[in-house]
This record gives sequence, structure tokens and C-alpha cells, in this order.
Amino acid sequence: MRTLARWTLAVVWLYQGLVPKLLRPDTGEVAIFQSTGLFRGFEPAVVTALGVVQVLVGLLLVVFPKSRAVLWVNVAALGILGAAMLAFRPDVFLLPFNPAGLLASMLGLSAIGLLETGMLPRTGPCETRNT
Repeated sequence: MRTLARWTLAVVWLYQGLVPKLLRPDTGEVAIFQSTGLFRGFEPAVVTALGVVQVLVGLLLVVFPKSRAVLWVNVAALGILGAAMLAFRPDVFLLPFNPAGLLASMLGLSAIGLLETGMLPRTGPCETRNT
């Protein structure tokens, strides 16, 4: 379960960072930032930076498969992104396929990953005896 949760989270982060932000920012990501009034004139650079951060979070989930800290970074990033969208563009939560469903799903997978990681037994050096 832990591996499935982490890989699914990683794929979502990688997709959300690569496709709509780095490869195709013209699909609406820049317009979303422009509509907030934040980062005037720097919206494309901010979208690119956000895409890079999202890709990095996805890669961290894969590279450190047993790290609870990476899952907590993931939860914090989701909280920040969700709060920012709610504060600056609450209207997007009313659209079909809105951020609420994505955030809820990713937070649920994060909870599974955290619970499963905490439940795994720790192994240490084993000794064998020849009898």
C-alpha cells in the first residue's frame, strides 16, 4: 500500500509540474496567476518555478521511498497550494474537476503513506546460528 500511495502521489506531482506548467503553460496556468494580481509581469517565471518545485516533490517521493519527512513536505505543499487557491481564486473550486477533489485524493494518499510507513517493522542486523 505504501509503495502504491507514494508512486501515485509522485505521478500526480510529476504530471502537474511537467504538463500544465513546464510543457504547456499556455493551457491556463499563467492566466490563473495573472487573474490573482500577484507577481505582475513575472507570472510565466512563477509558473515555471512552481512546475520545477512540483517535479522535485514527485522525484523526492520516488528517490526516498521510506522517508516520512518527504510525505510531510508533500502534505505541507498541498496545504499551501490549496490555501493559496482558496484565498486568491475560490471560484475554481466551483468548476468541474476542481482542486478540491485532487487535494482530497492526494491528502488521502499521503495519510496512507504516513500510516503505512509508521507501521512497518524496523530491521536490524541479523545473526544466524549454526546448530
